[in-house]
Amino acid sequence: MAARVFWRKVQLLARRHLLRQRVIRHYVPAIDAYMYIDLEDSGFSRTIFYRGVHEPLTTRLVQQELAPGMRVLDVGANMGYYVLLEARAVGPQGHVYALEPVPQTFALLQRNVALNDVRNVDLYQLALGGEDGEATMYVLDKLNWSHLASRYQSSARMENLRSHHRQTVQVPVRTLGTFLQEAGIDTVNFLRMDVEGYELDIVRGGLDALARLSRQGLLKLFMEVHPFLAEDRTPYLDMVRQLHNIGLRAKLLVYREQILSQWPSLEETLSFLADYPFREAPHVVFSNE
Repeated sequence: MAARVFWRKVQLLARRHLLRQRVIRHYVPAIDAYMYIDLEDSGFSRTIFYRGVHEPLTTRLVQQELAPGMRVLDVGANMGYYVLLEARAVGPQGHVYALEPVPQTFALLQRNVALNDVRNVDLYQLALGGEDGEATMYVLDKLNWSHLASRYQSSARMENLRSHHRQTVQVPVRTLGTFLQEAGIDTVNFLRMDVEGYELDIVRGGLDALARLSRQGLLKLFMEVHPFLAEDRTPYLDMVRQLHNIGLRAKLLVYREQILSQWPSLEETLSFLADYPFREAPHVVFSNE
């Protein structure tokens, strides 16, 4: 793997500086699909170019948690890596609704869905949040780290990250309930959320909608969480309690390519988010199974 990554880095330099390439078509073996990636993006695109997979364990877990016929909502779809995986996993009887607010990233998402001739995906250029309106999106050199400013994320680490943004853009924001109503979506079985710290706002604004979806049938919530970006982790604990109260229990605690716990108790989940010395974002899978 080390030799492959080194060779890929040499290729990247040649493509960027000798051939003056920026957006290229690249085969991604982990999802058996081609994607257009941005070689100027120092985050997701370079990981895919070097390694051919993004978050190996998470990739496998998303595949395992999906089933044919499911309705998927992908929030923070980025360039479409998980969207393409989800669309194949749920099959022609299922459907994927993908949201991505950053304009240049959304353009690549559109191209990647078209490139793979995916027919069971609808795309929306907007963000979910705590209320309807507009918000400032900070676009970073690592495009998958771009984020909305959440009032819950006030740490020095977050402020330092935000200070290195490439640009800011105003993006439309809807609560989960408003979005589902406007899009005419009445069923969601799987909600994947990767929003770089904005998950607290989304859950706060969408709790009633989540409760309704949970009452209707199977609902899984595959969420990347960012307690290490907050000085006070209490809102994360409150979020877990709120989800638990509407029937969404923690199913998996995942950190650094390891499953730390399966079907943990509420107390174990709260302790994990309150005390673990995170250096990067863990994933928590919730389910009403």
